[in-house]
Amino acid sequence: MSEAPAQAPPPPPGSAPQGPTPESEGPAMPMRFGKYTLMRKLAVGGMAELFLALQKSVAGFEKLIVVKRVLPHLVKD
Repeated sequence: MSEAPAQAPPPPPGSAPQGPTPESEGPAMPMRFGKYTLMRKLAVGGMAELFLALQKSVAGFEKLIVVKRVLPHLVKD
């Protein structure tokens, strides 16, 4: 008799989804966008994309923010 191939156990609840992720698309991170440093892509929608970004200010002050950027092919509209 032949045995069925072994299957990997399901991922634990709350783990990262399998397959392509927003981080696997586009230019390398981090990258500058105006006065912000885009750290990683969080999501992409029909009209815009969201990035986790770092904003630096005077005296070394830094804070994490979210930047919503219109998709490049829609900028001209």
